[in-house]
Amino acid sequence: MKKTNRKSVIGRITAAVLALTISFGAVSGAALTADAAWFNNFAGTIFKISSNDIKGKFRYSCMDKTDKFVYNDSFFSDSGTEKNIRLRNMSAALAVASTDIKNTKNNVVDMLRITGFDKDSIKVYDCSKSAKNTMGSVFAHKKIKGKELIAVVLRGENYKNEWSSNFIAGKKDDVEGFRTAAAKVISRLRTYMKANGINEAKFWVTGYSRGGAVADLIGKHLNENADVFGTNEDDLYVYTFEAPNASADGKVYDNIHNVSDADDLITYFYPAGWGLGLNGVREYIGGNETIMTKKLNFFAQGLSSDYRKVKKADYLRSLANFVGSNITRKQYAENLEKPLSDLMLLLYSKSWADRAELINSIKNVFSEVQKDKGFFNTALSALRGNTSSLKTKVSDLISKYVDKSIISSDIALKKEEVEVIKKLFSGVVKLLPGLIISDIKYKDKENRNQSAALYHIMTLTANASRLTSAHYPDNIYKLLVAEDPSF
Repeated sequence: MKKTNRKSVIGRITAAVLALTISFGAVSGAALTADAAWFNNFAGTIFKISSNDIKGKFRYSCMDKTDKFVYNDSFFSDSGTEKNIRLRNMSAALAVASTDIKNTKNNVVDMLRITGFDKDSIKVYDCSKSAKNTMGSVFAHKKIKGKELIAVVLRGENYKNEWSSNFIAGKKDDVEGFRTAAAKVISRLRTYMKANGINEAKFWVTGYSRGGAVADLIGKHLNENADVFGTNEDDLYVYTFEAPNASADGKVYDNIHNVSDADDLITYFYPAGWGLGLNGVREYIGGNETIMTKKLNFFAQGLSSDYRKVKKADYLRSLANFVGSNITRKQYAENLEKPLSDLMLLLYSKSWADRAELINSIKNVFSEVQKDKGFFNTALSALRGNTSSLKTKVSDLISKYVDKSIISSDIALKKEEVEVIKKLFSGVVKLLPGLIISDIKYKDKENRNQSAALYHIMTLTANASRLTSAHYPDNIYKLLVAEDPSF
């Protein structure tokens, strides 16, 4: 019985490590369908103007759906350090709107024109292309009561190959993938100001998800270099939405407003246990959903059964604490960040159909691994010691499962592409010892017979779709406008 238990533990831990690390990249099925033709067929339209409010419609970046926005120049009359619900909501609308520019009309550009930014002031960067280190962004400027306002809108969806940069954490300092993108936008901003003869300005910066993390770091830079940009803390209006942790220095600025749905898995990505966070004032919304956690049950289908119902936000906090305590940033950087980054580049080099087939093939590899008792015996022996021959056997077994899964699928992969998948699985295996130790030593406080590792692994795998659903942009926008009198 003990042998069966340990094999099951290793199997579920193996499956969960990948689930934990790729949840960021796989969070939205919508992100994999971003090539829809409707991107090119919509222009924002004014439907009502009254009492100096400008009202219009926008289309979400990765779904065939429109929503309303409300704008007013008076949003920038008060200090950026003050919470402004209406400016927050307008910022969210810009952040989640499409940045597709294949045709002359598109959501973000139209929204800026509708809200009073001259078309000649609008500058678009990298929105028609996507590479590992690009950062789609749109700048615009106009004068409000004699003072320049510069809008900086960062792409948060439909960025394809930029997904690969999201997984590059680095071993120290701010998250490398976000830091690189922020530096690129800041350089553009300097050039933009010089080209437009702007020496002093108010800044309105907004972004969602990846764009939110980058906006946070830009906000930090503007605060730290206010004199260089001709601004001050009252004239900085930075709003981020559903941003993963990005900053390593722990600074907090009152003019950076970080809005997060407490039920969104992505806002817990890159755990605080690694010394990472955001630079603004956190505002949590939502947090009312519940999930059913799971526990080990050898007699149940899938070896798990219901444990207890908890608030999703409470579970996500405990999950982030567990990951941050048992996988170090250095371990992640050395074993998983490059394989995950390369996997995203591989996925987005394929057609939608091949992408879906490839994802299914990866899932099938884990299914085969979990069924093979011989793999667990070999893996456990290799992890207990430093026998190179055993570790070679583990690598050979991984290769076998990957090859088998790819051969049985309808997708044709080059040899180097198959190696990308194999390296990801090898990275997962290297992280097993620490999680096995935690599984033995650390028990769930409310039930001493339920190990923490199994509790999180089983709950995560059983609730994957529910844990990622809160990241959809229309979800957070609905929560925000519910408290806005304009709606």
